[in-house]
Amino acid sequence: MCELRKRIKIICAHIEWSTASMFVSLASLAVAMIKSWTWWAVGLAAFAIILAIFAAFSSYAQKSIDRMIQYDRNYDNLRAVRRSAAAYLLNRGGRYVDRCKVLDFFDTPLGHLTERGYLDEQLVYDYFIEEIRGWWTANKDFIKSQVDQGDWENFEKLYNAVGRIHMKQKGSDKIILLDSKGLNKFLELEFASGEDASTIENHGTKEAKQP
Repeated sequence: MCELRKRIKIICAHIEWSTASMFVSLASLAVAMIKSWTWWAVGLAAFAIILAIFAAFSSYAQKSIDRMIQYDRNYDNLRAVRRSAAAYLLNRGGRYVDRCKVLDFFDTPLGHLTERGYLDEQLVYDYFIEEIRGWWTANKDFIKSQVDQGDWENFEKLYNAVGRIHMKQKGSDKIILLDSKGLNKFLELEFASGEDASTIENHGTKEAKQP
């Protein structure tokens, strides 16, 4: 039942105005024909519905791809923030606020849009499974300890959604949460991946201070 509601939500969210207009026109024609051409009218109405559903899913797939490409770029642009967040979790300095910024990224837009049916769960899995399970493992206890239980709830839903896909994925390790060794490796990689961005950022700050 939940899956059916999700599909209906996706269809409603991605029916284009042009498709909707065509659907209404065909439906109106079917109503006009129903008295004298009953089976033709039924067939025409069914065709209009199938066409609208197909167009909605095509739009959904294309928009999901476009959004994921953009969010992949956005995540890459957070390298300095991710380095700081990883440093904070590795007790090497870093900033608490950067930890929250990383969680915000997975909560909104990714988690929020996936929950609302604007992003395909499989695509999110393909692009971000390692990052989602890494950052969730590192922060799950912190998130669950928040006074406001609504904080980052979409990230938790996103983690559960990609977790279900991962468990069904052929050839996957069937492991969702990382162990301590895997988590430390993940954070070290995130810390190292932000090194270039941090260097560029610091170099730019120094240049700006020069008279």
